[in-house]
Amino acid sequence: LEARVLKSQINSHFIFNALNNIYSMTYFKDEYTSGYVLKLAQMMRYVMEDCETELTPLSKDIEYIENFIDFQKLRFENDNNIVFSYSIGNNGNMSVPPMIFQPLVENCFKHTPLEVDKNSYIHISLEVKEKQIHFVSENSQPLIKNKSASKGTGIGIENVKRRLALYYDKNYTLNIFDEPDCFKVELSINL
Repeated sequence: LEARVLKSQINSHFIFNALNNIYSMTYFKDEYTSGYVLKLAQMMRYVMEDCETELTPLSKDIEYIENFIDFQKLRFENDNNIVFSYSIGNNGNMSVPPMIFQPLVENCFKHTPLEVDKNSYIHISLEVKEKQIHFVSENSQPLIKNKSASKGTGIGIENVKRRLALYYDKNYTLNIFDEPDCFKVELSINL
């Protein structure tokens, strides 16, 4: 029951932002609109159907992350500094808790000043090697931090910590580095 509650704590603002982006694309008759409608439909299906299971194939979680990042890139003129890479080999069917990485991905976009600083970056990687998943997210931080944003509850990371403990007990390590110029999360899960 606790895992289901934690899993349901997904940022609903994303859906509204995605719909606004699609509306804007239709208004300006953007040729890529239909592709983004399809991506949003795939994401909604994943959240509403696939996330209802206890575990899901890693490949579906990766597809969700890719679609999420594509929608986020719509907000920025220069998205060259947004990089998501993964290497999973033949492990696409490996089972993971749905959206276990998503709060970490969302945090990158929430706290990176991509709109105002052309040197800002988001780098995310996921690799599976010898029964271990290694996930790293790193993003630049604003030079002057918004005091009200830093007083946030940290629900996303706390959610991830609780879910990791529920699913993997002590078979994972989570390291968070909060430096003045960057924020980095390293997560290793032993399977």
